Amino acid sequence: MVEVLVLVGGAPTPTEFRFGSAHALRIGDEALMFGCGPVATHKLVKAGL
Repeated sequence: MVEVLVLVGGAPTPTEFRFGSAHALRIGDEALMFGCGPVATHKLVKAGL
């Protein structure tokens, strides 16, 4: 099963109040991450990845 996760919707240009985007694909036990902004690692943990 493939699952698409939107970790952070964000904005193209991060601001003081908005972060860049981050997306992940979960395929079985593996996760592939795309568009990693500065808050991405925090969102990975929050998503259980």
